[in-house]
Amino acid sequence: MTWLLVYRPQIPVFSGMVMVRAGGADEVNGKTGLAHIFEHMAFKGSKKIGTKNFAKEAPILKEIAKVGRAMSEEMQKEKPDSKIIQEYRQKIQTLTQKENKYVIKNQVWETLSRNGVEDLNAFTSKDATGFHASMPVTKFPLWAHLFSQMVFEPVMREFYQERDVVMEERRLRYDNSPQGYLFEEMIETAFSSGPYSWSPIGHVHDLMGLTMEDAENFHKHYYTPSNITGVLVGDITLSTAKTELEKTFGKYSGPPRPKEPAFPDSLFQGEKRKTIFFPAEPYLVMAYHKPKAPSRQDYIFDILDNLLCEGRTGRLYQKLVKEERIASSINCTSGFPGSRGDNLFVIMAEPIKGNSLEALEKSIEAEIEVMVDNLKQSELEKVREAVLYYFVWGLENNMQLAEQLSSAQAILKDWRYVANYTKVIQSITSGEIEKTIKKYFTKDNRVVVYRLRGKR
Repeated sequence: MTWLLVYRPQIPVFSGMVMVRAGGADEVNGKTGLAHIFEHMAFKGSKKIGTKNFAKEAPILKEIAKVGRAMSEEMQKEKPDSKIIQEYRQKIQTLTQKENKYVIKNQVWETLSRNGVEDLNAFTSKDATGFHASMPVTKFPLWAHLFSQMVFEPVMREFYQERDVVMEERRLRYDNSPQGYLFEEMIETAFSSGPYSWSPIGHVHDLMGLTMEDAENFHKHYYTPSNITGVLVGDITLSTAKTELEKTFGKYSGPPRPKEPAFPDSLFQGEKRKTIFFPAEPYLVMAYHKPKAPSRQDYIFDILDNLLCEGRTGRLYQKLVKEERIASSINCTSGFPGSRGDNLFVIMAEPIKGNSLEALEKSIEAEIEVMVDNLKQSELEKVREAVLYYFVWGLENNMQLAEQLSSAQAILKDWRYVANYTKVIQSITSGEIEKTIKKYFTKDNRVVVYRLRGKR
Protein backbone atom coordinates (compact mmCIF):
# COMPACT_ATOMS: atom_id res chain seq x y z
CA MET A 1 0.00 0.00 0.00
CA THR A 2 1.27 3.47 -0.89
CA TRP A 3 1.08 6.23 1.72
CA LEU A 4 1.62 9.96 1.21
CA LEU A 5 2.01 12.43 4.08
CA VAL A 6 1.81 16.24 4.01
CA TYR A 7 2.78 17.76 7.35
CA ARG A 8 0.73 20.89 8.14
CA PRO A 9 1.13 21.77 11.83
CA GLN A 10 -0.93 24.98 11.84
CA ILE A 11 -3.87 23.45 13.75
CA PRO A 12 -4.10 20.05 15.52
CA VAL A 13 -6.30 18.29 12.94
CA PHE A 14 -5.76 16.01 9.96
CA SER A 15 -7.63 14.74 6.91
CA GLY A 16 -7.31 11.13 5.84
CA MET A 17 -8.19 9.69 2.43
CA VAL A 18 -8.03 6.06 1.34
CA MET A 19 -8.40 5.63 -2.43
CA VAL A 20 -8.94 2.23 -4.02
CA ARG A 21 -8.21 1.90 -7.73
CA ALA A 22 -11.52 0.12 -8.21
CA GLY A 23 -14.35 1.99 -9.89
CA GLY A 24 -17.03 1.40 -12.46
CA ALA A 25 -14.35 0.82 -15.09
CA ASP A 26 -13.25 -2.33 -13.27
CA GLU A 27 -16.62 -4.02 -13.52
CA VAL A 28 -17.80 -6.25 -16.34
CA ASN A 29 -21.08 -6.27 -18.22
CA GLY A 30 -23.56 -8.29 -16.23
CA LYS A 31 -22.05 -7.16 -12.92
CA THR A 32 -22.12 -3.38 -13.28
CA GLY A 33 -22.70 -1.34 -10.12
CA LEU A 34 -20.47 -3.48 -7.89
CA ALA A 35 -17.88 -0.78 -7.20
CA HIS A 36 -20.59 1.66 -6.14
CA ILE A 37 -22.07 -0.88 -3.72
CA PHE A 38 -18.97 -0.51 -1.53
CA GLU A 39 -19.70 3.17 -1.07
CA HIS A 40 -22.95 2.08 0.60
CA MET A 41 -21.35 -0.76 2.54
CA ALA A 42 -18.47 1.40 3.78
CA PHE A 43 -19.67 1.97 7.32
CA LYS A 44 -21.38 -1.36 8.11
CA GLY A 45 -18.43 -2.55 10.17
CA SER A 46 -16.22 -5.64 10.20
CA LYS A 47 -15.95 -8.94 12.08
CA LYS A 48 -14.85 -6.95 15.14
CA ILE A 49 -16.72 -3.67 14.68
CA GLY A 50 -20.48 -3.43 14.54
CA THR A 51 -21.10 -6.82 16.14
CA LYS A 52 -21.69 -8.20 19.63
CA ASN A 53 -20.85 -11.76 18.64
CA PHE A 54 -19.69 -12.39 15.08
CA ALA A 55 -19.44 -16.15 15.64
CA LYS A 56 -23.22 -16.23 16.09
CA GLU A 57 -23.89 -13.59 13.43
CA ALA A 58 -21.85 -15.32 10.68
CA PRO A 59 -24.15 -18.35 10.13
CA ILE A 60 -27.13 -16.02 9.73
CA LEU A 61 -25.24 -13.99 7.13
CA LYS A 62 -24.61 -17.23 5.22
CA GLU A 63 -28.33 -17.96 5.22
CA ILE A 64 -29.08 -14.43 4.00
CA ALA A 65 -26.52 -14.90 1.21
CA LYS A 66 -28.18 -18.17 0.16
CA VAL A 67 -31.69 -16.68 0.06
CA GLY A 68 -30.42 -13.51 -1.62
CA ARG A 69 -28.75 -15.52 -4.36
CA ALA A 70 -32.01 -17.34 -5.10
CA MET A 71 -33.92 -14.04 -5.09
CA SER A 72 -31.44 -12.45 -7.50
CA GLU A 73 -31.75 -15.37 -9.90
CA GLU A 74 -35.54 -15.04 -9.87
CA MET A 75 -35.39 -11.26 -10.39
CA GLN A 76 -33.24 -11.68 -13.50
CA LYS A 77 -35.54 -14.17 -15.19
CA GLU A 78 -37.31 -13.12 -18.36
CA LYS A 79 -40.62 -13.50 -16.52
CA PRO A 80 -39.87 -13.15 -12.79
CA ASP A 81 -42.52 -14.28 -10.32
CA SER A 82 -43.29 -11.32 -8.04
CA LYS A 83 -44.87 -13.59 -5.44
CA ILE A 84 -41.73 -15.72 -5.15
CA ILE A 85 -39.56 -12.59 -4.98
CA GLN A 86 -41.70 -11.22 -2.16
CA GLU A 87 -41.36 -14.50 -0.27
CA TYR A 88 -37.57 -14.25 -0.58
CA ARG A 89 -37.67 -10.65 0.64
CA GLN A 90 -39.69 -11.72 3.65
CA LYS A 91 -37.19 -14.48 4.45
CA ILE A 92 -34.31 -11.99 4.25
CA GLN A 93 -36.20 -9.59 6.51
CA THR A 94 -36.83 -12.34 9.07
CA LEU A 95 -33.19 -13.43 8.98
CA THR A 96 -32.02 -9.82 9.29
CA GLN A 97 -34.16 -9.35 12.40
CA LYS A 98 -32.53 -12.46 13.83
CA GLU A 99 -29.08 -11.14 12.89
CA ASN A 100 -29.79 -7.74 14.46
CA LYS A 101 -29.65 -9.33 17.92
CA TYR A 102 -25.89 -9.44 17.41
CA VAL A 103 -25.41 -6.23 15.40
CA ILE A 104 -24.39 -2.85 16.80
CA LYS A 105 -25.92 -0.57 14.19
CA ASN A 106 -23.95 2.44 12.93
CA GLN A 107 -21.07 1.76 15.32
CA VAL A 108 -18.42 3.07 12.92
CA TRP A 109 -20.31 6.27 12.16
CA GLU A 110 -21.34 6.96 15.76
CA THR A 111 -17.89 6.21 17.18
CA LEU A 112 -16.24 8.62 14.77
CA SER A 113 -18.96 11.24 15.34
CA ARG A 114 -18.41 11.16 19.11
CA ASN A 115 -14.74 11.83 18.47
CA GLY A 116 -15.04 15.01 16.43
CA VAL A 117 -15.16 13.68 12.88
CA GLU A 118 -15.93 15.91 9.89
CA ASP A 119 -16.07 15.19 6.14
CA LEU A 120 -16.92 11.54 6.85
CA ASN A 121 -18.06 9.97 3.61
CA ALA A 122 -17.32 7.70 0.67
CA PHE A 123 -17.64 8.17 -3.10
CA THR A 124 -17.40 6.16 -6.30
CA SER A 125 -16.32 7.20 -9.79
CA LYS A 126 -15.52 5.29 -12.95
CA ASP A 127 -11.87 5.22 -11.85
CA ALA A 128 -11.82 4.67 -8.09
CA THR A 129 -13.61 4.46 -4.76
CA GLY A 130 -12.63 6.78 -1.92
CA PHE A 131 -13.21 6.81 1.84
CA HIS A 132 -12.39 9.92 3.86
CA ALA A 133 -12.69 11.79 7.15
CA SER A 134 -11.15 14.71 9.05
CA MET A 135 -10.49 14.46 12.81
CA PRO A 136 -8.52 15.96 15.70
CA VAL A 137 -4.95 14.69 15.49
CA THR A 138 -5.29 12.97 18.89
CA LYS A 139 -7.87 10.67 17.28
CA PHE A 140 -5.57 9.46 14.51
CA PRO A 141 -5.09 6.00 16.11
CA LEU A 142 -8.88 5.58 16.18
CA TRP A 143 -9.15 6.64 12.52
CA ALA A 144 -6.46 4.16 11.48
CA HIS A 145 -8.06 1.36 13.50
CA LEU A 146 -11.55 1.86 12.06
CA PHE A 147 -10.65 2.74 8.47
CA SER A 148 -8.24 -0.17 8.06
CA GLN A 149 -10.93 -2.66 9.04
CA MET A 150 -13.59 -0.81 7.05
CA VAL A 151 -11.47 -1.05 3.89
CA PHE A 152 -9.90 -4.50 4.28
CA GLU A 153 -12.44 -6.47 6.33
CA PRO A 154 -15.95 -5.27 5.51
CA VAL A 155 -18.92 -7.45 6.41
CA MET A 156 -21.83 -7.42 3.96
CA ARG A 157 -24.46 -6.49 6.54
CA GLU A 158 -27.81 -5.39 5.07
CA PHE A 159 -26.43 -5.99 1.57
CA TYR A 160 -29.78 -6.58 -0.12
CA GLN A 161 -31.38 -3.63 1.64
CA GLU A 162 -28.54 -1.42 0.40
CA ARG A 163 -28.87 -2.89 -3.08
CA ASP A 164 -32.50 -1.75 -3.05
CA VAL A 165 -31.34 1.71 -1.95
CA VAL A 166 -28.94 1.83 -4.91
CA MET A 167 -31.71 0.81 -7.30
CA GLU A 168 -33.92 3.59 -5.95
CA GLU A 169 -30.99 6.00 -6.25
CA ARG A 170 -30.65 4.95 -9.86
CA ARG A 171 -34.33 5.63 -10.51
CA LEU A 172 -34.07 9.11 -8.99
CA ARG A 173 -30.70 10.18 -10.43
CA TYR A 174 -30.86 8.56 -13.88
CA ASP A 175 -34.18 7.05 -14.96
CA ASN A 176 -36.34 9.92 -13.67
CA SER A 177 -33.79 12.72 -13.99
CA PRO A 178 -33.60 14.71 -17.24
CA GLN A 179 -29.87 15.36 -16.81
CA GLY A 180 -29.03 11.90 -15.50
CA TYR A 181 -30.86 10.21 -18.37
CA LEU A 182 -29.22 12.55 -20.90
CA PHE A 183 -25.70 11.91 -19.65
CA GLU A 184 -26.19 8.16 -19.47
CA GLU A 185 -27.36 8.18 -23.09
CA MET A 186 -24.40 10.37 -24.04
CA ILE A 187 -21.90 7.99 -22.40
CA GLU A 188 -23.40 4.95 -24.10
CA THR A 189 -23.29 6.77 -27.45
CA ALA A 190 -19.74 8.08 -27.04
CA PHE A 191 -18.34 4.76 -25.78
CA SER A 192 -20.17 1.95 -27.53
CA SER A 193 -17.99 -0.58 -25.72
CA GLY A 194 -15.32 -0.73 -23.04
CA PRO A 195 -15.08 0.27 -19.36
CA TYR A 196 -16.53 3.77 -19.85
CA SER A 197 -19.68 2.66 -21.67
CA TRP A 198 -21.93 2.55 -18.57
CA SER A 199 -22.53 4.86 -15.61
CA PRO A 200 -20.94 4.11 -12.21
CA ILE A 201 -24.29 3.22 -10.65
CA GLY A 202 -24.72 0.27 -13.03
CA HIS A 203 -27.50 -1.09 -15.23
CA VAL A 204 -30.88 -1.91 -13.66
CA HIS A 205 -30.86 -5.55 -14.74
CA ASP A 206 -27.31 -6.02 -13.42
CA LEU A 207 -28.14 -4.45 -10.06
CA MET A 208 -31.04 -6.86 -9.59
CA GLY A 209 -28.65 -9.77 -9.98
CA LEU A 210 -25.83 -8.65 -7.68
CA THR A 211 -25.22 -10.95 -4.71
CA MET A 212 -23.19 -10.89 -1.52
CA GLU A 213 -20.81 -13.38 -3.15
CA ASP A 214 -20.31 -11.02 -6.10
CA ALA A 215 -19.39 -8.22 -3.71
CA GLU A 216 -17.03 -10.42 -1.70
CA ASN A 217 -15.26 -11.61 -4.86
CA PHE A 218 -14.91 -8.05 -6.16
CA HIS A 219 -13.48 -6.98 -2.80
CA LYS A 220 -11.03 -9.88 -2.69
CA HIS A 221 -9.75 -9.03 -6.17
CA TYR A 222 -9.47 -5.23 -5.97
CA TYR A 223 -9.17 -4.30 -2.29
CA THR A 224 -5.58 -5.44 -2.03
CA PRO A 225 -2.79 -3.23 -0.58
CA SER A 226 -1.01 -2.97 -3.93
CA ASN A 227 -4.14 -1.34 -5.37
CA ILE A 228 -4.77 1.20 -2.60
CA THR A 229 -3.36 4.65 -1.83
CA GLY A 230 -3.65 6.45 1.50
CA VAL A 231 -3.03 10.16 2.09
CA LEU A 232 -2.73 12.07 5.36
CA VAL A 233 -2.68 15.88 5.43
CA GLY A 234 -2.39 17.81 8.68
CA ASP A 235 -0.60 17.92 12.02
CA ILE A 236 0.77 14.37 11.89
CA THR A 237 4.50 13.64 11.92
CA LEU A 238 6.07 10.86 9.90
CA SER A 239 7.00 8.87 13.02
CA THR A 240 3.46 9.04 14.43
CA ALA A 241 1.92 8.07 11.11
CA LYS A 242 4.31 5.19 10.55
CA THR A 243 3.76 3.72 14.02
CA GLU A 244 -0.04 3.65 13.76
CA LEU A 245 -0.22 2.65 10.10
CA GLU A 246 2.08 -0.33 10.59
CA LYS A 247 -0.14 -1.58 13.45
CA THR A 248 -3.36 -1.21 11.44
CA PHE A 249 -3.13 -1.03 7.65
CA GLY A 250 0.30 -2.67 7.68
CA LYS A 251 -0.95 -6.04 8.89
CA TYR A 252 -2.82 -6.73 5.64
CA SER A 253 -1.32 -8.39 2.58
CA GLY A 254 -2.66 -9.51 -0.76
CA PRO A 255 -1.99 -10.28 -4.42
CA PRO A 256 -0.33 -7.87 -6.89
CA ARG A 257 -2.24 -5.00 -8.46
CA PRO A 258 -5.10 -6.33 -10.65
CA LYS A 259 -4.77 -6.26 -14.42
CA GLU A 260 -5.90 -3.00 -16.01
CA PRO A 261 -9.09 -3.26 -18.12
CA ALA A 262 -8.71 -2.67 -21.85
CA PHE A 263 -9.83 0.77 -23.03
CA PRO A 264 -10.71 0.67 -26.75
CA ASP A 265 -9.56 3.53 -28.96
CA SER A 266 -12.23 6.24 -28.93
CA LEU A 267 -10.46 9.12 -30.71
CA PHE A 268 -11.54 10.08 -34.25
CA GLN A 269 -14.04 7.25 -34.69
CA GLY A 270 -16.54 9.31 -36.67
CA GLU A 271 -19.35 11.58 -35.54
CA LYS A 272 -22.12 9.98 -33.48
CA ARG A 273 -25.49 11.68 -33.08
CA LYS A 274 -28.54 10.80 -31.06
CA THR A 275 -31.90 12.38 -30.25
CA ILE A 276 -33.69 11.38 -27.07
CA PHE A 277 -37.02 12.42 -25.58
CA PHE A 278 -37.85 13.34 -22.01
CA PRO A 279 -40.59 15.44 -20.36
CA ALA A 280 -38.23 18.38 -19.78
CA GLU A 281 -36.90 21.45 -21.58
CA PRO A 282 -34.71 20.86 -24.67
CA TYR A 283 -31.00 20.50 -24.02
CA LEU A 284 -27.84 20.09 -26.08
CA VAL A 285 -24.69 18.11 -25.32
CA MET A 286 -21.62 18.19 -27.58
CA ALA A 287 -18.78 15.97 -26.38
CA TYR A 288 -15.33 15.78 -27.98
CA HIS A 289 -13.00 12.84 -27.39
CA LYS A 290 -9.63 13.76 -25.89
CA PRO A 291 -6.49 12.08 -24.52
CA LYS A 292 -6.36 11.06 -20.88
CA ALA A 293 -4.26 12.67 -18.15
CA PRO A 294 -1.40 13.29 -17.74
CA SER A 295 -0.96 13.96 -21.47
CA ARG A 296 -0.07 17.54 -22.33
CA GLN A 297 -3.35 17.83 -24.23
CA ASP A 298 -5.25 17.13 -21.01
CA TYR A 299 -3.71 20.23 -19.41
CA ILE A 300 -4.62 22.23 -22.50
CA PHE A 301 -8.24 21.13 -22.18
CA ASP A 302 -8.23 22.43 -18.60
CA ILE A 303 -7.35 25.83 -20.05
CA LEU A 304 -10.02 25.47 -22.74
CA ASP A 305 -12.59 24.64 -20.06
CA ASN A 306 -11.93 28.00 -18.43
CA LEU A 307 -11.55 29.86 -21.71
CA LEU A 308 -14.89 28.68 -23.09
CA CYS A 309 -17.12 28.32 -20.05
CA GLU A 310 -15.75 29.88 -16.87
CA GLY A 311 -18.55 31.94 -15.37
CA ARG A 312 -19.73 35.06 -17.17
CA THR A 313 -16.33 35.68 -18.78
CA GLY A 314 -16.23 32.47 -20.81
CA ARG A 315 -16.32 32.92 -24.56
CA LEU A 316 -19.37 30.73 -25.06
CA TYR A 317 -21.28 32.53 -22.31
CA GLN A 318 -20.41 35.90 -23.80
CA LYS A 319 -21.42 34.79 -27.29
CA LEU A 320 -24.52 32.63 -26.73
CA VAL A 321 -26.00 34.11 -23.55
CA LYS A 322 -25.11 37.81 -23.66
CA GLU A 323 -24.60 38.63 -27.34
CA GLU A 324 -26.87 36.30 -29.34
CA ARG A 325 -29.30 35.62 -26.47
CA ILE A 326 -30.08 32.11 -27.68
CA ALA A 327 -28.94 30.17 -24.58
CA SER A 328 -29.99 30.47 -20.96
CA SER A 329 -26.97 28.50 -19.71
CA ILE A 330 -23.69 27.10 -21.01
CA ASN A 331 -21.25 24.85 -19.16
CA CYS A 332 -18.21 22.70 -19.87
CA THR A 333 -16.45 19.85 -18.13
CA SER A 334 -13.18 18.15 -19.05
CA GLY A 335 -12.12 14.58 -18.32
CA PHE A 336 -15.55 12.96 -18.28
CA PRO A 337 -16.30 10.25 -17.19
CA GLY A 338 -12.79 9.38 -15.92
CA SER A 339 -9.04 9.71 -16.37
CA ARG A 340 -7.76 6.14 -16.71
CA GLY A 341 -8.74 6.06 -20.37
CA ASP A 342 -9.21 8.62 -23.13
CA ASN A 343 -12.24 10.67 -22.17
CA LEU A 344 -14.47 13.58 -23.15
CA PHE A 345 -14.56 17.36 -23.16
CA VAL A 346 -18.26 18.11 -22.77
CA ILE A 347 -20.15 21.28 -23.72
CA MET A 348 -23.70 21.57 -22.35
CA ALA A 349 -26.22 24.23 -23.32
CA GLU A 350 -29.89 25.01 -22.73
CA PRO A 351 -31.60 27.17 -25.37
CA ILE A 352 -33.88 30.07 -24.56
CA LYS A 353 -37.43 29.21 -25.53
CA GLY A 354 -38.00 29.77 -29.24
CA ASN A 355 -34.43 28.87 -30.24
CA SER A 356 -33.57 25.50 -31.71
CA LEU A 357 -30.85 23.08 -30.68
CA GLU A 358 -29.59 23.19 -34.27
CA ALA A 359 -29.01 26.95 -34.01
CA LEU A 360 -27.29 26.51 -30.67
CA GLU A 361 -25.00 23.84 -32.08
CA LYS A 362 -24.01 26.03 -35.05
CA SER A 363 -23.22 29.00 -32.80
CA ILE A 364 -20.98 26.87 -30.58
CA GLU A 365 -19.16 25.52 -33.64
CA ALA A 366 -18.71 29.03 -35.02
CA GLU A 367 -17.26 30.42 -31.78
CA ILE A 368 -14.80 27.53 -31.45
CA GLU A 369 -13.70 28.08 -35.06
CA VAL A 370 -13.24 31.81 -34.51
CA MET A 371 -11.16 31.18 -31.40
CA VAL A 372 -8.49 29.38 -33.42
CA ASP A 373 -7.33 32.55 -35.13
CA ASN A 374 -7.97 35.28 -32.56
CA LEU A 375 -6.69 33.95 -29.23
CA LYS A 376 -4.68 36.84 -27.81
CA GLN A 377 -1.74 36.41 -25.46
CA SER A 378 -3.39 38.71 -22.92
CA GLU A 379 -6.51 36.53 -22.90
CA LEU A 380 -4.42 33.39 -22.45
CA GLU A 381 -2.56 34.96 -19.53
CA LYS A 382 -5.82 35.89 -17.82
CA VAL A 383 -7.27 32.41 -18.27
CA ARG A 384 -4.07 30.74 -17.14
CA GLU A 385 -4.05 32.82 -13.96
CA ALA A 386 -7.66 31.78 -13.27
CA VAL A 387 -6.87 28.07 -13.75
CA LEU A 388 -3.88 28.31 -11.42
CA TYR A 389 -5.81 30.33 -8.84
CA TYR A 390 -8.61 27.77 -8.53
CA PHE A 391 -6.13 24.90 -8.45
CA VAL A 392 -3.89 26.40 -5.75
CA TRP A 393 -6.84 27.73 -3.75
CA GLY A 394 -8.26 24.22 -3.56
CA LEU A 395 -5.01 22.84 -2.18
CA GLU A 396 -5.23 25.09 0.88
CA ASN A 397 -7.94 22.80 2.25
CA ASN A 398 -6.53 19.64 3.86
CA MET A 399 -9.23 17.35 2.50
CA GLN A 400 -9.07 18.74 -1.03
CA LEU A 401 -5.30 18.31 -1.06
CA ALA A 402 -5.70 14.74 0.22
CA GLU A 403 -8.19 14.02 -2.55
CA GLN A 404 -5.97 15.54 -5.25
CA LEU A 405 -2.90 13.58 -4.14
CA SER A 406 -4.74 10.29 -3.70
CA SER A 407 -6.39 10.65 -7.11
CA ALA A 408 -3.07 11.44 -8.78
CA GLN A 409 -1.33 8.46 -7.18
CA ALA A 410 -4.17 5.93 -7.40
CA ILE A 411 -5.50 6.85 -10.84
CA LEU A 412 -2.54 8.43 -12.67
CA LYS A 413 0.04 6.43 -10.66
CA ASP A 414 2.09 9.52 -9.81
CA TRP A 415 1.38 12.05 -7.03
CA ARG A 416 3.83 14.43 -8.74
CA TYR A 417 1.03 15.35 -11.12
CA VAL A 418 -0.20 17.69 -8.36
CA ALA A 419 3.27 19.09 -7.66
CA ASN A 420 3.97 19.77 -11.35
CA TYR A 421 0.52 21.00 -12.40
CA THR A 422 1.20 24.74 -12.11
CA LYS A 423 4.52 24.47 -13.96
CA VAL A 424 2.92 22.65 -16.90
CA ILE A 425 -0.02 25.07 -17.13
CA GLN A 426 2.37 28.03 -17.16
CA SER A 427 4.35 26.50 -20.03
CA ILE A 428 1.41 26.05 -22.42
CA THR A 429 1.44 28.43 -25.39
CA SER A 430 -1.33 29.91 -27.53
CA GLY A 431 0.07 27.95 -30.48
CA GLU A 432 -0.44 24.66 -28.63
CA ILE A 433 -4.01 25.63 -27.78
CA GLU A 434 -4.77 26.48 -31.42
CA LYS A 435 -3.32 23.15 -32.59
CA THR A 436 -5.38 21.27 -29.99
CA ILE A 437 -8.58 23.00 -31.10
CA LYS A 438 -7.91 22.21 -34.76
CA LYS A 439 -7.06 18.59 -34.03
CA TYR A 440 -9.74 17.56 -31.53
CA PHE A 441 -12.73 19.88 -32.12
CA THR A 442 -13.76 18.10 -35.31
CA LYS A 443 -16.96 16.38 -36.36
CA ASP A 444 -15.31 12.98 -36.71
CA ASN A 445 -14.20 13.18 -33.07
CA ARG A 446 -17.45 14.04 -31.34
CA VAL A 447 -20.83 12.89 -30.13
CA VAL A 448 -23.88 15.18 -30.23
CA VAL A 449 -27.02 14.43 -28.25
CA TYR A 450 -30.27 16.38 -28.51
CA ARG A 451 -32.82 16.07 -25.74
CA LEU A 452 -36.27 17.11 -26.92
CA ARG A 453 -39.45 17.45 -24.92
CA GLY A 454 -41.56 14.33 -25.24
CA LYS A 455 -42.32 10.95 -23.78
CA ARG A 456 -39.39 8.58 -23.20
